Amino acid sequence: PLIHQHESWKNPEMVQENIANYLELEQINSNRIANDLGYLNAGYRGIPVFLTEKEFQSSINQTLPFIPSEPNILALEQILSLSKEYDFEVIFVQAPYLNGFQTDYSLTRDLLANYDISMYLLNETHSNRYNRFDFMNTTHLNTHGAIPTTIILAEIISREFNRAIDQQMVTAFEQLQIEDVEISREGNQIQVTLVPISSTVNWQVQWDFYLWDTNIVASQTSNSLSFSFPSNYLDSKVAHLIVTIYQEGLDYPLKLRLQPKNFN
Repeated sequence: PLIHQHESWKNPEMVQENIANYLELEQINSNRIANDLGYLNAGYRGIPVFLTEKEFQSSINQTLPFIPSEPNILALEQILSLSKEYDFEVIFVQAPYLNGFQTDYSLTRDLLANYDISMYLLNETHSNRYNRFDFMNTTHLNTHGAIPTTIILAEIISREFNRAIDQQMVTAFEQLQIEDVEISREGNQIQVTLVPISSTVNWQVQWDFYLWDTNIVASQTSNSLSFSFPSNYLDSKVAHLIVTIYQEGLDYPLKLRLQPKNFN
């Protein structure tokens, strides 16, 4: 966190905490990576974990107020000043977050209207395009959430700059989205079944069950949307199932991670 967040350098306690964490790198980083919270990695990476139904419902029933602060407004004015100097367009797009779906954004709309900026508040206008598989937590998208968000951004750019959209590519990405992950138990076996949003998918699915980060105890690659494994695998705190989905016509593989909480 210290490397990524330069503002943290001003906080002596944060600096000391990061030094202590680094000295215990092997254990701390192992635990964080096991829960997809690791930071000391080779650059940015998509987060493949997703919310349970209980976490999702709890989040969308929350309301996180948003009031533009003076630093927000100052930063906006600086960006607009640069846009005039270097001749580029400014479009305001709000990234979606679950506890903002019911927030009142009237102050934000009024502020941006004063600066004559095109605005797209996705929490207000596109909440119906998202489900629980799109979020790693209340405020951050994951690898699945990248799909609807990319499509929405393409639509915005198309509208703002009169550019054509490759509809075939959009359709291929839409077919990569998941509507549900069904979990069933029979005896000592657990079965995971993917339910695609589209009925016309052509998926190749790779299933890898890990105990920690390198020890694969079960693996399967096929066109099947279901995978079974012994229930005692979940006794380990570092158990997780990695699902990698390849859709025909796309170079983008969708990766999801099912943690023990997803099987409860």
